[in-house]
Amino acid sequence: MLYTPEKVEVIKEEEYSQHIIEIEKILSSHAEEGTFTSFDGLNIFYRNYLVENPVGSIVIVHGFTEYCKKYTELAWYFINQGYNVFTYDHRGHGLSDRQVEGYILAHVNSFEDYVKDLEIFIEEVVVKQGGTENINIFSHSMGGSITTLYLMRCGNRISRALLSSPMVYPFTSDCPITVLKLMLKQQAAKYGWEAKFKYASEFNPNHPFDKSHDTSYPRFRHNLDVRLSDVRYQTSASTNRWMYEAVSVGKRMLRTKDLNKIKAKVLVISSGADTVVRPKPQKKLAKRLGCCFMTIADAKHSAFICASPKLESYLKTVFEFFAS
Repeated sequence: MLYTPEKVEVIKEEEYSQHIIEIEKILSSHAEEGTFTSFDGLNIFYRNYLVENPVGSIVIVHGFTEYCKKYTELAWYFINQGYNVFTYDHRGHGLSDRQVEGYILAHVNSFEDYVKDLEIFIEEVVVKQGGTENINIFSHSMGGSITTLYLMRCGNRISRALLSSPMVYPFTSDCPITVLKLMLKQQAAKYGWEAKFKYASEFNPNHPFDKSHDTSYPRFRHNLDVRLSDVRYQTSASTNRWMYEAVSVGKRMLRTKDLNKIKAKVLVISSGADTVVRPKPQKKLAKRLGCCFMTIADAKHSAFICASPKLESYLKTVFEFFAS
């Protein structure tokens, strides 16, 4: 079923709890859900929203320990701008298949596996349901890493890509990357690559708002309630292999000869108060891409989960970029 968009305003804080439930009900009745089989046989869950007479398509590539349902509000705004919206859960996340036991650990053998998943999703789902014209990507954090690697390899499909708080290098306290990689190899030799990274935190059902990556309490609370409602959304810690891949991906992302292959128009948005990923490498990435770079002062890691009017300003920038 196709959804006919209408122009909407950003949900205000005091109205959020009521409105997001109404929006979820509306979108659930129009969603196209399913799974696609990736290169190694894993089933990857997706949820898409198709509109009448779309101006294009936006693929949402989420971050570490997230899931596509977390982006329902953002999807609502995009479809009301006239876009088809395509979302999916990364392997090891949400409703997609996993390579390790349980739901707490996020594991991947290589970030290239994420890239292959995205490539198959775009070719087998996005193109077949939404066509080849004006395909765009909105990515966050780890999703920015995946998107950058994807654009290096097969970016001719993509018109524009927005990298919001992209993970070029994660914060690793004062531990140098080379030392951390050596430690991870030692931990893997002792416990295995699929074992929990020794410093990784686990899901906290009473996670305090002031320790979160959000600046909007109603949005933070709603997302926590979603995670509490289904254990599959409670992924919160990495394996040794995931962490090794995470601290290794930046070198590949900043390789100039591969960045020169990217044809899509790119915007990099950095969060001024980010404590999850490092901002300086983001600026270096934008410089090497020759693309626009902007910083949102006082925004935490999840810049798209903030209160209005800051969210309105953020979304205005996002909409203008995709319409440019």
